[in-house]
Amino acid sequence: MSVVFYFDVVCPFAYLASLQIDKVAHEQGATVEWKPVLLGGIYNAVNPSLNEEYKQQQTNPTTPTNKKIVQGRDLFLQANRLSVALQFPDGHPRSSLLAQRLLSVLSPDLCRKIAQLLYRAYWVENLDISEEETFAKIIKRVLRTDPKSVIFLANNQRAKDKLRANTEEAISRGVFGVPSFYLPASNRLFFGGDRLHFVAWELQKAAGRGAGRPKGLPVRLKVGNGTEKREVRVYHDFASPWSYIGSTQIERIASESASRVVWKPIVLGALFKAYVHPFLYRVFI
Repeated sequence: MSVVFYFDVVCPFAYLASLQIDKVAHEQGATVEWKPVLLGGIYNAVNPSLNEEYKQQQTNPTTPTNKKIVQGRDLFLQANRLSVALQFPDGHPRSSLLAQRLLSVLSPDLCRKIAQLLYRAYWVENLDISEEETFAKIIKRVLRTDPKSVIFLANNQRAKDKLRANTEEAISRGVFGVPSFYLPASNRLFFGGDRLHFVAWELQKAAGRGAGRPKGLPVRLKVGNGTEKREVRVYHDFASPWSYIGSTQIERIASESASRVVWKPIVLGALFKAYVHPFLYRVFI
């Protein structure tokens, strides 16, 4: 069994996933194929406005600012949960084109090793991987080769063609962002590092071990000493399936953390109308 891991070192969510995917797959007896893609190319194919936001850090009309703030907090919560360092580098997003091209033409073992090195350089050490001299110095930590040879390899036509092919393959399989995980055995695609437990589950089923709870699912943690009462406000609408799933879990989670739930009904359509692009409002309403 295998998992195809589509990634771009420019993405912080893919960085966190890169620290977990090998362990998740190994626990299920599977291997991982690290496959570099160009995130900007995926955005441009799926939704050109996303690519413009990605390049210019402008407000995307389909992504509310409030959602971006919450996603940013979630990112650092995930890093804290994994006990790993994470900081946004100066000038993010920097071009990862050199990195992704080079990774595309390396052997599987070297691709994984150097991708991990580049992730750390970008997301921990605040190094500019788009600058050729800096990029070559980073690669030299693993490949004892002339810096000019590294740049030549990353810029040759074979590397360009391979990265383009990887990106087009990902798009053809339904990938719309990274990290994405494709399971050839079941032709299933999962998106996001917070879906790795679903990857584990699918691998377990593909191996014929049933659909029991696999390793890697989020651990239930008890919070608080049981004496101080907290309040969890749940804003919900019966029209949302995600709201329904959340409603089946929140009372238990609140109880385990010595909290009480306060249910706050809202009109989801009103939120879409206030924060989201009018087209999406019409689609969902």
